[in-house]
Amino acid sequence: MSGFGTATLKRVAMVALAIGMAGAAQAQPGERGQRGQRGGGFDPEQIFQRLDANSDGVLDATEFRGGEEAFKRMDANSDGKVSLEEFRSGMAAAREEWGRGDRGQRGPQDAGPRGPMQRNWQEELGLGDDDWAVVKPRFDKVMGLRAPLPEAGALRQTLSNENATADDIKARVDELRKARAKQQEELKTAREALRELLTPRQEAVLVLEGILD
Repeated sequence: MSGFGTATLKRVAMVALAIGMAGAAQAQPGERGQRGQRGGGFDPEQIFQRLDANSDGVLDATEFRGGEEAFKRMDANSDGKVSLEEFRSGMAAAREEWGRGDRGQRGPQDAGPRGPMQRNWQEELGLGDDDWAVVKPRFDKVMGLRAPLPEAGALRQTLSNENATADDIKARVDELRKARAKQQEELKTAREALRELLTPRQEAVLVLEGILD
């Protein structure tokens, strides 16, 4: 697995959005506005607690609302359960990929007309339907390869474990380094393939946004 993937990240972000909106609707007037959010609805820990129906401290596939693929991606150690740390890591990945706008990181609830969630890349690149049908697969490939790696979540989980040994940490670090090297190699190839289809102006738009280097 080379990351969450564009479609999976969107699903995870939309789960957060739906649960956050529900939390906001239930919040008391005095609770609104905490941390710049309505009722703190986009706090990963609060979202996790709402999902954890049996309050056992982990999420199973029946409690998770983001779909089977998103659940598997969040389950960094593949034990069939998503811990709070794994959930935090997955939500961070979703927020980074889908909540990043022109002026830094923004959450899914803040994604305005220029936010990636609502952004019409076909229109911004000035492509007709036929041209976009050709460009889009390569564009999606690049976006998917820019997603944070599950190995990063696994390392965070290991670091949060007070009983983790030096060998455990080293093994996770090695896994992350290898995964990053592979991701960067694949991303370089994908970017070159996308660049072949673009005009200088279109390329400049994507360089400005950090999608191309």
